[in-house]
Amino acid sequence: MAGQYKNRSVSRAFDVLECVSGAEAPIGLAEIARRAGLDRSTALRFLSVLKSLGYVHRHPTGGTYRVGYRINRIAEHARSSDLLCDVARPIVTDLAGKFGESTYVGVMEGTYMYYRQRVDPPTAAHKRTTLDTPFDPVCMIPGRLLLAYREPADVEKMYDESKPLRPSWRNVPTLASLGKTLSHIRGDGYYTGELECSPGMYCIAVPVFDRRNEAVGCVTVTGPGARLRKPKVSTYVQHLQGAARSISTQLQ
Repeated sequence: MAGQYKNRSVSRAFDVLECVSGAEAPIGLAEIARRAGLDRSTALRFLSVLKSLGYVHRHPTGGTYRVGYRINRIAEHARSSDLLCDVARPIVTDLAGKFGESTYVGVMEGTYMYYRQRVDPPTAAHKRTTLDTPFDPVCMIPGRLLLAYREPADVEKMYDESKPLRPSWRNVPTLASLGKTLSHIRGDGYYTGELECSPGMYCIAVPVFDRRNEAVGCVTVTGPGARLRKPKVSTYVQHLQGAARSISTQLQ
């Protein structure tokens, strides 16, 4: 049912955005409405919203439209994610073989956290995580790790906007308690915990930084808690941090 759901207004907004982004030159309202199959007033309403969000730009005198700065930001994030995965692939593959456990590359895009890469050695005990599926970062070990390196205002926004993906049965921290957790993560430089969706399975995550010292993603290992918990955590963290540094160096 969820896969069949389609919001008509959202669909039309994307139709309008695609008309603007697909035009070879700045495009006027009448042509946008024609291409999107909308009347002018409806097209103008969607353009006004997209403009307020920074996804389209209206020429102050000509009245034509072109893509806005936020489209470029999204494209930059997509390129950054692809580059991160390309660089990380051999490194996390080596980790998976060394650990005998599943290793992942995770990123934050918008208000959600995604796994972009997974390597499962034959002996891995956890192979359930789906790539490119949006997760609520508040409820994920790597999600909280990445939130720790965001501005407080961004964390508050993500806390609110990711609620649609938050199962009601899960023990969700308050915003205040989340803030304390994020502070501890920054101090430690890594984060560990039991997987919320897989009792008994444990996850260890460390951040990957770019040349601007921004956390662009993370590398993680997941496996049975009996194998990954203390006193072995420090050994896993050392290997993960070494891998993260190698990835960061190649991203320079």
